[in-house]
Amino acid sequence: MKMRIIKQSISLSVVAATMLVLALAITPATQAQTYTVIHTFANGKDGAYPFPGLTLDKTGNLYGAARGGPSGRGTVFKLSNSGSGWLLTPLYGFTADDDGVIPNAALVIGPDGALYGTNVLGGGGPCADSGGNPGCGTVFKLAPGPKRPNTALSPWVETVLYRFQGGSDGQYPEGAVVFDKNGNLYGATEKGGFHGADCAEYGCGTIYKLTVSGGTYTESVLYSFTNGTDGSYPMGALVFDQLGNLFGTAANGGQLLGSCNSETCGVVWELSPAGDNWAESPIHTFNGSDGWDPQGGLIFDSLGNLYGTTVSGGPGKAGVVFQLDSSSGWSENILHGFPGQQFQGPDLTQMLMDKDGNLYGVLPSGGLHGSGEVYKLTASDGWSYSTLYAFLGGSDGGHPYGSLVMDKDGNLYGTTTAGGQQNQGVAFKITPQ
Repeated sequence: MKMRIIKQSISLSVVAATMLVLALAITPATQAQTYTVIHTFANGKDGAYPFPGLTLDKTGNLYGAARGGPSGRGTVFKLSNSGSGWLLTPLYGFTADDDGVIPNAALVIGPDGALYGTNVLGGGGPCADSGGNPGCGTVFKLAPGPKRPNTALSPWVETVLYRFQGGSDGQYPEGAVVFDKNGNLYGATEKGGFHGADCAEYGCGTIYKLTVSGGTYTESVLYSFTNGTDGSYPMGALVFDQLGNLFGTAANGGQLLGSCNSETCGVVWELSPAGDNWAESPIHTFNGSDGWDPQGGLIFDSLGNLYGTTVSGGPGKAGVVFQLDSSSGWSENILHGFPGQQFQGPDLTQMLMDKDGNLYGVLPSGGLHGSGEVYKLTASDGWSYSTLYAFLGGSDGGHPYGSLVMDKDGNLYGTTTAGGQQNQGVAFKITPQ
């Protein structure tokens, strides 16, 4: 059985961060978009290596998380357009192992306007990674302090909603959280939960719920994976359908239908309320030729079809973009297969769909210059693939891992984990022509 490896935090030297960054505009002659760097990370209060990508609010502000920072444990920041450039404001720097280490998933704006997120490590508990970072992970909330002065540099206040203990409750929450209509939170832990023969060392992962009552959150496990036909190691964000069923991916498990290095290839699953319990059912099992290792989250279209990606497998063996057709028993359609060793398939990202049904995503490596790219799949052309931007790996950035967001004007925003003037990542904007 393959074991997932948590991405490690990196020991970084602290340097001063430039808060107002002049935009670097790059318009490749072969592309119809304008690419602009809106912030270069310097491992000051802004942090470094922004893996999670960005979140967009209703007024056009961007929020994200990065590793590094003054404590080396991670930061949360806001990017706002001042008219002459983009201003980065640090909102919170994780300060101790108790409040969390390594924010790895995109932030979510809750019904109350606060930011909600997860840390892969920290929070206490018996877990530790190979780099010595302790704790089994946390779910947290960030909001302005009740008496916050009206200045750009005022920090926000963190509240830890739950600290995982690495047992039946789960361990290592990799993906973002999702809200139900009552304000309860749901998410996945990569490990923890069931510790049977196939999950003896760490557990095969859980789906959890944080039920809110009077501002207090109580954790319960909706499902614990067993590495059978149900899958194992859920990592990406979850998504609800209109009936309140949850859908997600499991990077391993499923039936051994094909060759995935002599391992099971992963599943897409549905979790449905059943009285006081939830029932899990796999709706697609990968076999290698149609994809392998689905790590990222899923999205729905207006017809109830699901879309997602795999890291490996498919026609080119470097991952696929797939559709599961809800009208035909969740039959799979491969929309694009990434070619050979040129690419590293999509990782924990969740694709983006625009109002016309086109899909957007990132590849962390490969592409024209080997440093990754931003891509588009155009629905009206029979899912034709195009590269919106191929990273050079220099001052423009390189190796994007986080999901994209789109504003009302069709501009795309995202982050890279490398490149920039300090080689610690950038935030970028792609403007359509």
